[in-house]
Amino acid sequence: MVSAIQLANASAGRAFGRSTDLTIGATEERFLGFSIQPDTQALLSLHNLQGAIELPVSEILPVPQMAPYLLGIVNWRGKSTWVADLAQFMGGEYYSQRCPQATKATVLMVQVGSTTIGLMVDRTISVMTYDPALAIPISDNFIAAKMRRFLAGYFLDQADLLWLLIDLPRIFQAMNL
Repeated sequence: MVSAIQLANASAGRAFGRSTDLTIGATEERFLGFSIQPDTQALLSLHNLQGAIELPVSEILPVPQMAPYLLGIVNWRGKSTWVADLAQFMGGEYYSQRCPQATKATVLMVQVGSTTIGLMVDRTISVMTYDPALAIPISDNFIAAKMRRFLAGYFLDQADLLWLLIDLPRIFQAMNL
């Protein structure tokens, strides 16, 4: 799991992980690599990341009559902040089904504009560097339509592991936050 210190170092321009050991070009950007589900890896721009925290599941206060992917709210930095199950929102299994015995969860605190939400993911992996303009477009038959609409493309790493590029503004727009 990526620690807060490693994230801070990566954000400040210090390398972490195999992909960030390269010099960053003018069009390259740093991304947090994480697992949405056991077999699905994704990338999120560090520009939008406010923090990655391990949160006791019991600290998430459920709110009745909300969309199923909205797990509830937490107090983060003195504000009530929504926590959403990213995999379920994108058409996958609920976190409670994927990890029924889990007492803690990894939550990525992300911000678009003035809105901050927590996205529950399976685990963080590494900070990586890619040029977003070189993302490979996703074909219609490659990924389910519900998930595809929230992606800006994908990258293949040196080991041919697929990394989905999350389009955070589209997610925020669809959540109406």
